[in-house]
Amino acid sequence: MRILLICLSTLVSLASLAQPTRILFILDASGSMNARWEDGTRWEIATKILSNTLDSLEKTTAPPEVALRVYGHQHSFPPQVCNDTKLEVAFHTTSYRHIRNKLKSLRAKGTTPIAYSLEQAANDFPSEAGRNIIILLTDGKEECDGDPCKISQMIQEKGISIRPYIIGMGMENNDMNALNCIGKTFNTSTPQEFQQQLHAVIRYSLLPSSAQVDLLDLRGKNTETNVGVTISEQFTGKPMYHFVHTLNRKGNPDTIYIDPAPLYRLTVHTTPPVTRENIELAPGKHTHISASIPRGILQINMPSAQAYKDLKTLVRQNGNTINLVDVPGNHSYLAGMYELEILSLPPMKLNVEVKADEKVEIKLPGPGTVLFQANAAFYGHIVMEVNGKWENIYTFPANSTTRFSLGMQPGNYRLIYRPVSAKSMYFNKEIPFEVNTGGSTLVKIP
Repeated sequence: MRILLICLSTLVSLASLAQPTRILFILDASGSMNARWEDGTRWEIATKILSNTLDSLEKTTAPPEVALRVYGHQHSFPPQVCNDTKLEVAFHTTSYRHIRNKLKSLRAKGTTPIAYSLEQAANDFPSEAGRNIIILLTDGKEECDGDPCKISQMIQEKGISIRPYIIGMGMENNDMNALNCIGKTFNTSTPQEFQQQLHAVIRYSLLPSSAQVDLLDLRGKNTETNVGVTISEQFTGKPMYHFVHTLNRKGNPDTIYIDPAPLYRLTVHTTPPVTRENIELAPGKHTHISASIPRGILQINMPSAQAYKDLKTLVRQNGNTINLVDVPGNHSYLAGMYELEILSLPPMKLNVEVKADEKVEIKLPGPGTVLFQANAAFYGHIVMEVNGKWENIYTFPANSTTRFSLGMQPGNYRLIYRPVSAKSMYFNKEIPFEVNTGGSTLVKIP
């Protein structure tokens, strides 16, 4: 245990960097823990190793808060008592000593209610903010009717605890695999492996892991950069990092330091955004988090666009609106097909393909300016001929003023109007007019 003390004493804990770290040990005291495991029973070995580990951990410079929940120790099996679980030692400044003493008096004899124990563990942590970690030490799978996978997800989604660690003691592979949905699992076949893994998991709990975000181009090379990135917890959605991706002079991304326990979601704020789900970090190792974001430039040009004052284009992909951009302008998009709707008068629609590392230029016909000059307020609308049919492209506001202008695309149009004072359809009139790029057209309304 001296080796563990030396290693743990040099840790810069996550608790000292931010909020306190709390470790809840859930210990299996079911009857199967009385099975032989080399020089003792699994129960004897587990309690001895846990006790010695806590003794060393308490002597570190910034020991985490600890507590102990046990299941299967209050009722013998049979019968099967599926609510046999108890918080034996709560979080407290004296918990280390109390846990060591409590382990001496407990006996393994019952069943394995893992789901119910996890559900009850949600109430074991203090209400104050902290990094709440569960370490489950067991030699078997769920033996009651509970769903430990569902319960684990619930406590993670509610932010009660980050993803639990499960350390198995000589478990069958199928039984161990059944616990994978709870959290990060480690099966051990000997007491020595169990001790090593317990020490490793505690180190994972106290130290951040390093990672980098690799943004890949079309060739799979790590060359994309200068885009916003968010890393958040998978279940709670809590953002852990917001930053603009950067490559240093050697072409390498920045290294970040992050808690290795939770699952994470990566969002790269490209247009449209790219998301990766359920990212698992390698505890104690450097993790590369990659996302493919080959991008190109969409350049939209329109002469005399100032006639519209504030012209926009709706960009869609597969019918879903991506964003609204200015015209003219250069805009970065992921490689792919897009539908553009230029909100001119009348609107224009076209499809365009953005290719990686290329600029695609869209040249739009420029508008002209139409000045409407009326002797009195009127009701009216503008129509144009499209494929042999007359379509309404603009309706004037009620009680339109006598003088105003519109930017319009080149073409032939008709103004249909009636003075506000006129009370019969026989006063409807029609005025044809033409618009040219960059030109100015005067429409006089008698």
